[in-house]
Amino acid sequence: MNCWFRGIQLALVTALLLTGCGEPDQPGTSTTPADGVSANAPAGQQEPAVADSTASAGTGAVELKSIDPQGFENLLAEHQDKVVFVDFWATWCIPCQVSFPHTVEWSRKYADKGLQVVSISMDESDDDTKSTALTFLQKQQATFPNYIAEFDDLDTALEAWGIDGGLPHYRLYRNGMLLKKFAQTPDGQAPSPEELETAIQQALNAGG
Repeated sequence: MNCWFRGIQLALVTALLLTGCGEPDQPGTSTTPADGVSANAPAGQQEPAVADSTASAGTGAVELKSIDPQGFENLLAEHQDKVVFVDFWATWCIPCQVSFPHTVEWSRKYADKGLQVVSISMDESDDDTKSTALTFLQKQQATFPNYIAEFDDLDTALEAWGIDGGLPHYRLYRNGMLLKKFAQTPDGQAPSPEELETAIQQALNAGG
């Protein structure tokens, strides 16, 4: 009898021990899936995603608008109190692309000293070419005013803008007046970054 009773006790203890092995999930216990976001986080309070490292590289949106010579005159009038540096370029012009980062650098370096940088693309104004030009400007983080000439072919555009010697071509204005043009030399040499930056500094130091 004692053996029978002890057998029953042993069976009951074993059953209780087995029941306690699997503890239920406790309230507030967090389960983190593969994406790293807590499945139990309150709505609107999920862990933030890692920001793209390029998101804060520039300041402001990069845009590309059409412009003609009259529109450019109006633009100069809007910046009477600034030194305006204009970069005439094109997507097919390799020297233009090589030197364009300097234009971006100067726009940031001298902005608080009174420099306004403007770029004008001499590309054809069809949708595909405009898209290519805008992509280039976005990669360069060219957040200053960017325009594309309102002409269907290069010769017409160059003639309308009075550009001799091809691209790249640069101009410097102060108080709406042309200070200097920078064109290729007869042997095809583009203006050097040192020459351009020196001219920018001189124009800024000359004041109004």
